[in-house]
This record gives sequence, structure tokens and C-alpha cells, in this order.
Amino acid sequence: MRSVNFARLAAVTIASYLLCFVSQDAFAGNRWVDGTQSSKLNTVVRNKKGTKIFLLDSGNNNLLVINTKTEKVVRKLPLSGVPADIALSKNDKFLAISTGRSITRINLKNFKAKDFVIPESVEGEIVSLAFGSKKNIFCGSSVDRQWGKLYLLDKKGMVINEFGVGPDLNQMVYCPLIKTDAKGRSLYIGYRGVSPTSIYKLDVTKNDKPVFIAEDEHGELGSNLRDFAISPTRNEIYVASGYPYGIQVVNSDNLRLISVLHTDAYPGSVDVSSDGKEIYGTATSPYNNFLYKFDAQNRQLIKSYPLLSEVWNGGPQPRGVCVADSGRKAFVIHGSDYYDSMQLQVVDTNM
Repeated sequence: MRSVNFARLAAVTIASYLLCFVSQDAFAGNRWVDGTQSSKLNTVVRNKKGTKIFLLDSGNNNLLVINTKTEKVVRKLPLSGVPADIALSKNDKFLAISTGRSITRINLKNFKAKDFVIPESVEGEIVSLAFGSKKNIFCGSSVDRQWGKLYLLDKKGMVINEFGVGPDLNQMVYCPLIKTDAKGRSLYIGYRGVSPTSIYKLDVTKNDKPVFIAEDEHGELGSNLRDFAISPTRNEIYVASGYPYGIQVVNSDNLRLISVLHTDAYPGSVDVSSDGKEIYGTATSPYNNFLYKFDAQNRQLIKSYPLLSEVWNGGPQPRGVCVADSGRKAFVIHGSDYYDSMQLQVVDTNM
């Protein structure tokens, strides 16, 4: 006879019961995006104008392109493998998607895709991507989701440079999450899945010769990095780690902690509006199902939005928030790994 986890069932029942008492008006601005149901959705990003978002469907090995005005899937592009990360070029003309030991490069003008295999000199699989100021691509590799290195590839997939972090650029990186600033001049590298959180900053103005700039104070940024976002207008980055229970505001020059924007347990995703005025974050605890909006200047909570849920113990997913239309809409990956059920929803954040 199949055993029943009564404690878990009771918690889910109570959470569902309490949800019934939330005013229906609280969900008036929420809806699901049709055609995004999957066993696994992984990462969502937007173009600069906020007119399109790009969603990685790892359950079906597809790239989904969504029009933010109509909230419709306008294109579905099959990928050669399970996608791990996605990056947009600084001019919004190219998209790069990593799938194990290959990268798919997509021309967004005609959506023609080119796949190239990573050279044998690259150790492990590519788990994160970021475009530099040119068409070159920075890659973070990892062997079995653990230690790896950083690489710079040209548009044909050839290795231009191999490096690490630290003052001498010789330290390996742990399951890295990498991003570049708006102009592609600074590269930020975060370690995922370890305690404490580690973040590094490199100057990549000269692509072939990165320069070490800063690293965080050991232990200052909590543990278990899940996501971070770079402000387009302020010298700040916003960090979502499993602990502390809030989005951390960090000085983007010296990587020192400035403030914590309190959410709830296990922050998992963060984004910032295109004008840099608002910060959005979620916490992955299934019992606190909200999207949080903060004022970037005064560090105050503007509003928390209840999220729709059709999955028991479902919640917002790591790297699963994308704000479009100048902050008027937020697209949130919601669901559960346990139940192999995820879907994208829209929240009207101007309400």
C-alpha cells in the first residue's frame, strides 16, 4: 500500500484553504500564457524594448518567443538539446542558447539558427552565457554542475581566451552564473549552489585580456546564489540567494552589500525595470506565493502581488521573473519540479 505523507498533505491543504480567502480582486491582473505548459521551464529574458520575451522550455527542448503586448507565443523553435542558459546580444540582434556542449546562435531578424559544437579544450558543459560588447560570447563551464572555467568564444565558436576569477584570474568557478552590464564592458560571475555566495567582477573592455576588479566580502552575501540582475541606471546589482530572505542590493563597483529588500523564504529570481526605477523579485517558498515590487531609490516595498497557482506546492521558479513594457507587466515562471508541471503567468504590475 502506498504511504501518504500526512504532514505534507496537511500543509498543502491548509495553504489551499487559506488561499480561498484571498480576494478575487487580488488576482484580477493575473493570467496564464497559453502554450507555455511544460514539465520544466528554465529562464526567461526580454529584449531592450520589452516587446518580446524569450523563454527556455527545457521540458520540450524549445525556445518560445512571446509577444508582450498580445501575451501570445509567436514562435516555437526546436533546439538540438536541453537548454541550460540564454543570452541576448547588446544590440538585440542575436540570441545564444547553450545546450550541453553546443551553442545555438540565432539571428533575430530571420530566426535562422546555427549550431556549433564547443571545442574539446573546453572542460565540462556550458551552463551560462553572456554577450560582450561585440558579437563574442562569454561562457561559464561546469563539470557535473560543479567546478569549471570561463571562456571567450568568437561568433564561430572558437576559443579566444580561457580564464578564471580572482586577482590572478586563475581560480576555478563553481557552476557559474555570468552576466555582462548594459554595454558589455563588465563581466559578473556568481557561484551557484554553494555557501557562502561568491561574486566577482572583471573588466572585459579588451575582450582578450580580462582584468580583475573586485570580489565580494567572504560570507557577506549569504548562501546559495540563484539569480542576480544588473541595474541599467545605478551602480548596483540585485542578488537573489537562498539566504538571506530578501533581495540584496550590492554596489556594482566594489561588490559590497548596501541593503536587503525583504521578501520571504528562499529568494529565487530578480529583475529590474528598463528605467532602473523598480526591482522585482520572488521567493521560491511554496507557502508564500507572491511577486514583490520595490522602489530602487528608497528601498521600500511598493506592492506584493499574489500569484496564481494550479500546482500543489507550486511556486515561482529560480531565474523565472522578467519585467516588460517598462515595468507594467511581469512574466513569472511558476510551478513545481516535484510535479513536473510549470507554466508562465502574467502579472499586471501597474495595478
